[in-house]
Amino acid sequence: MKQNNDWDVPNFDKFAHFFGGRKTTSDAEIAKELETLTNKIIPKQMKKLTFHQTEFLLTYFFKNNEYAGWRGIACKLLEKGKCTVAGTNCIWLGGIGNFIKTSPAEDAIDCLLYEFNLTEFLQSAWYLQIYNAYMDELQCKLEALIKENNEIRDL
Repeated sequence: MKQNNDWDVPNFDKFAHFFGGRKTTSDAEIAKELETLTNKIIPKQMKKLTFHQTEFLLTYFFKNNEYAGWRGIACKLLEKGKCTVAGTNCIWLGGIGNFIKTSPAEDAIDCLLYEFNLTEFLQSAWYLQIYNAYMDELQCKLEALIKENNEIRDL
């Protein structure tokens, strides 16, 4: 990509040869170039989380009692994928903080733009380890409730 002021401009020479009938690069290369360009122009939609999904993520990954506004910031990250936060240091160090990219916020003094990639996080070994343990715990609770239900039903 060539830089043109604040815009990323694709290398149209590569496309011109392809679309002009003179294929000089592989379809895979062109597809990758188009995907890269599309991802920069059209932001990916965040997955819409349910109440229970959000509460699980907040409780087991984002909770930070040392920062009063942690919940609001975390909810915004889960909903929108980004959030501007006052301060020059990320409030999450390690853990979920490893999945939050920070950069100076535009038009703000001593603020950071937090960016969170939910898809990447949900594929991490750390998430999967805690998720699997929690699902095992839920399964045990479910079995206990089913047993209780059956015993009371048999009265």
